[in-house]
Amino acid sequence: MGKKWFLIGGAVIIVVVAVALYAGLVMYPEAEFETALHEAQQFLPAGTSLDYKSADYSIFSDRGTLTAVTFRSKSAPGLEMTSDTVVLDRPSLTLGSDWQRAEANPTALKPDTAIPVSAAVQFTNVTIRTRQLSEKIASARIDGPRLYPWALLHPGVPTWTEALATLTAEPRPKSLTAILPLLRFESAIVLGVGYRSADANDITATAQVPPTKGMPARTVTYSVARSTGESNERGIFGAGSAGHIVLELGPPVGTLTIDRVAVSGVNVRQPLTRLLTATALTPASLNGLAIGRFELAGMATKSPSRPPVTLGTFTLSRIAVSGGLPVSAALAWDGLRLTRAEVPNQRAHLAFDQLGLDAMTVSFDLAYDWELQADRLSLQDLRLKIAELGSLDLSASLVGVAPGPAALDQARLAHAVLRYQDASLVERAFKAAAETMHADPHAFRQQMITMVQNRAEEFADSPAITQAAKQLVAFLEAPHSLTIALSPRSPVALATLRNTTAMPPPDLASLLGLHVTANQ
Repeated sequence: MGKKWFLIGGAVIIVVVAVALYAGLVMYPEAEFETALHEAQQFLPAGTSLDYKSADYSIFSDRGTLTAVTFRSKSAPGLEMTSDTVVLDRPSLTLGSDWQRAEANPTALKPDTAIPVSAAVQFTNVTIRTRQLSEKIASARIDGPRLYPWALLHPGVPTWTEALATLTAEPRPKSLTAILPLLRFESAIVLGVGYRSADANDITATAQVPPTKGMPARTVTYSVARSTGESNERGIFGAGSAGHIVLELGPPVGTLTIDRVAVSGVNVRQPLTRLLTATALTPASLNGLAIGRFELAGMATKSPSRPPVTLGTFTLSRIAVSGGLPVSAALAWDGLRLTRAEVPNQRAHLAFDQLGLDAMTVSFDLAYDWELQADRLSLQDLRLKIAELGSLDLSASLVGVAPGPAALDQARLAHAVLRYQDASLVERAFKAAAETMHADPHAFRQQMITMVQNRAEEFADSPAITQAAKQLVAFLEAPHSLTIALSPRSPVALATLRNTTAMPPPDLASLLGLHVTANQ
């Protein structure tokens, strides 16, 4: 009897302990997770809603899972975002209360005060819809999402409804100042929502583009195989990239493909912080903007009515703004390939024929630095290259370049170097010119050399011109490279250079410090 009741009592204790453990490890944590979700929902922007079918939380994995999640906005007609599942790793169960405390005392907030959302958020089968756009994302993940209430609760930041009203206003705003509320709202989002990394996979979208002048309404589709980004720390972004992009743009462009888009070194913290309180937009609003590198690699277009065009790679880098001015920048476009069949212009066809080419591979580079305090502008690597023909490079240093509409009128040339590197242009040009004149190419070359020598003899008392002519002859005899350097004793005003057509060549050569070298 005693043994029987002992066993029954033991079983009851086990059941009670199991129930207690279930309540403590399952029911209570799930209830706490539900409470946290309910609290967070209370602080969604006005005019928006967040619904879900179910919410589960496991204390063992410290993971919360929402199913059939839907976000809607009444302020933006047709805006809806759905996700089959949203999984939160180590979610913050105090997010709602943390936000409530921040909202109760916004003046005490610091710009870098962060409220963690979770260790990571994962989405599956995401769909975003508006009246003009339908986008699908197979999967996405955000690591270390967090909120910075100082930016999101900053005085003067418009509400979600007010910002969208600016975006959908009719007639459309015609000035940047008119869309300042929208820019301020977007600044708050970029400064107020941070993450450690983010990625998305298998993105497809269809957009309805309204008609514009000379272009009818059309449907545009695009797809992105994968997109990744390292971080956003209050407007300072880590490296990011997207791969295998296909855009169906319709006629006349057709299909544009991009192998890779990459961006790094983006810092917009200062200008966006300034926008939070700006009453008007000025060039100084952009001070502190920096872009390390933006690249579109492997671009090509294909149209039903035209042959495919290889566009190559476009790069924009070293962008910096100071004093309301872009004080440095570098631009490059490499590998633009043009074939004779792709160029509709008859004059261009004639140039291809005369030079004996079926295709040209074009590249262009430009870089500069503007030292505002020294009023010095350095032009670096201004290069035009046609791989089949040759390349032309220019570098120059200008002084007295002060900001203002008269900058170029006041600028003075301190130094310049122009260099031509021949691939085959000189030989092709001699051949084409000789054929046009029904002359022997070798004889035509000698005729050109003799003309240079005879012209130089007219200025025999000018060492600079004599030296330049000698080098030019050497280049014409064996064309490899030709470099023209200008090193004036003192900087020469650009305004002066525009009025040198009547100046005797020896005087001009002396003024500019002319020095020519060939094949070096």
